[in-house]
Amino acid sequence: MAQQKAPPSFPQSFMGHWKGDLAWSEAGKPEQSIMMQLKIFPTDTKDVYTYEIIYGSDEIAASDSAERRQYILKPVDKEKGHWAVDEKNGIVLDEYWLGQREVCVFSVKDSTVVTTYQLIDGQLRVEFITYASTPVHATGDREPNIPPVQSYHVKSIQSGVLSRVK
Repeated sequence: MAQQKAPPSFPQSFMGHWKGDLAWSEAGKPEQSIMMQLKIFPTDTKDVYTYEIIYGSDEIAASDSAERRQYILKPVDKEKGHWAVDEKNGIVLDEYWLGQREVCVFSVKDSTVVTTYQLIDGQLRVEFITYASTPVHATGDREPNIPPVQSYHVKSIQSGVLSRVK
């Protein structure tokens, strides 16, 4: 009988150094590619992890602190899959382990961003969707059984696959 593989757990299955290219699509612009790295490692404090994101080549990240983002990942309610990424500048983003994905939704200025990280076949699939926080259209709500519906302008999508760095 074949042994079934245990489903990924967060953050244990995500620990390590990940690296790969993201395709960055914006309406009306040519698609760009950018290297991304994610590093998640335990700290000396129980259930607290480093959570570092690096954009661009290793050379750019080493020379430009804006490309290297060093955060802290800590539990809010582990039983409910609620975590927080502390950017160490007064910004704390709530993240949720849901449907075998790490999911975060946040708004900044006039944009809302949905991020997902999912382990599939030993690779980390990453997606960031950015959309306008103000609806483009509000429709429906004309009859009692038709609810109001808002639709939003999708500004960009970044997606890619990261592999473990040995």
